[in-house]
Amino acid sequence: MKKIILPVFIIFIISIFIVSFFNLFPRYIHHRNKKLAMTMVEKIESYRLKYNKLPINETEIGYPATMEGPIHYNKYDDVNYIVSYPIGFGESISFSSKTKKWSDK
Repeated sequence: MKKIILPVFIIFIISIFIVSFFNLFPRYIHHRNKKLAMTMVEKIESYRLKYNKLPINETEIGYPATMEGPIHYNKYDDVNYIVSYPIGFGESISFSSKTKKWSDK
């Protein structure tokens, strides 16, 4: 009987770990990406105040030219832009400079 209890207990502990990981990891990624996106918005707004225009791309606010990360900056015209990051397959959260709000796409 004791030989059966130990493997069942180990499988139970491993199952709890796996379920916890898959439940908490997406939340961590979402939180990290939102912080990165908020930092980018702050840098864009600082750039706008300093130069009275929007940056053309991420390199003008200090991000590397090869940045293909989760945060995306799109300049639409001289005053409007969107910063977005993915939250799942085909879904993203975006910040609009026009509304100054975060919204789901």
